[in-house]
Amino acid sequence: MLSVIFAGDVAFNSIEDTFDYAYSKEVLRELRPVLFGADLRVVNLENPLAPAGMGAPIRKSGPNLLGRPKNIGFLTAGRFDCAVLANNHFGDYGPDVCINTLRLLRESGIAYVGGGRNIDEAYAAWRVEKKGVRFSLVAVCENEFGIATREAPGAAGFSYSRLGARLREEKAVSDYVVVEFHGGCEHNPVPSPGAVERYRTICDLGADAVVAMHTHCPQGWEMYGGKPIIYSLGNFYFPRSSSPKPAGSPWYYGYMARLSFDGGTVTPEFFPYVCAPDGSRLHAFVGEDYEKFIDYLEKISAPIADDITLEALYSGWVAANSYPRGLQFREGFTSDETSPDEKSLPGVKNLLGCEAHNEVCRTYLRLAFEGRLSESAAQTARLNELKVMPV
Repeated sequence: MLSVIFAGDVAFNSIEDTFDYAYSKEVLRELRPVLFGADLRVVNLENPLAPAGMGAPIRKSGPNLLGRPKNIGFLTAGRFDCAVLANNHFGDYGPDVCINTLRLLRESGIAYVGGGRNIDEAYAAWRVEKKGVRFSLVAVCENEFGIATREAPGAAGFSYSRLGARLREEKAVSDYVVVEFHGGCEHNPVPSPGAVERYRTICDLGADAVVAMHTHCPQGWEMYGGKPIIYSLGNFYFPRSSSPKPAGSPWYYGYMARLSFDGGTVTPEFFPYVCAPDGSRLHAFVGEDYEKFIDYLEKISAPIADDITLEALYSGWVAANSYPRGLQFREGFTSDETSPDEKSLPGVKNLLGCEAHNEVCRTYLRLAFEGRLSESAAQTARLNELKVMPV
């Protein structure tokens, strides 16, 4: 049997060297027994790493995140074998910083997946054989900014054709193939119908499990045809954000997933925790707190199995969402020269190009066309209840 533990989003977003190996050992102290108990460890590295003076923020909507080289001590303190780079921040400081991050990981003996010097390298799988089990991990993200191309480094932007081809190749050489997917609706405790369809289709294409993250809050999970789909692990270590979050916010909560591969089956087990708002410690839930969180996880998982409930909750989230207000296309967008609309264009591009944002806009317009926005907004209270952490 092979066991692989998956941890969610890690971002330092700091110009300081605080988060080095020694500091990270203390942060991870309560989780290290679980981490070290697995055969392999995987984590999503949500920001690139570079010294001061290297690179510059790319043009995008949303924040540009950056960590420092010493931050890699967090990954070594957790003995992570593989860093996932398929996310919407890996390319935030340009190609040189992407290449520097790849170099730092290699020099630290940490494999990487979902990012690379070009799109082909970004789509390459992490392959490992251990305890007689051949395992492959493929990582992709929604198409926001910093996506790799044929010539430029960046993250592995989601494509059914590319992913399908990669899964066929990996299934031919590995006993198990897992897809890690960085996407979904931020701060929504339930996945969208589109995300459910997408991850199930990835299983139909050959993945033995899908592990997702990006939402900055925990989402639920399901078994689909005997294959686990984890819709969002939530943040792993993301203590600093563009806007401070109060204690008790779902931002600080998450769970690691340990997948055990044995005899053709994949069995999940979950390990929840909460991060201290100042980033000083990740607290593992044990005893009664553990049971409360597992009950909560089952609660937010229940709508996934009920299409009608899931659509109603998602429609309620969309109706209360401000994203679609940015759908204002201006003539200046089509100019090759810098225009007064240069700050608006990235937002519109992201609304239309990112899979999750596109679904929000399409759903909002459909609800408006059908005259159902007010009706759908009535689900907000139920959604807010699901955002209340049990511990």
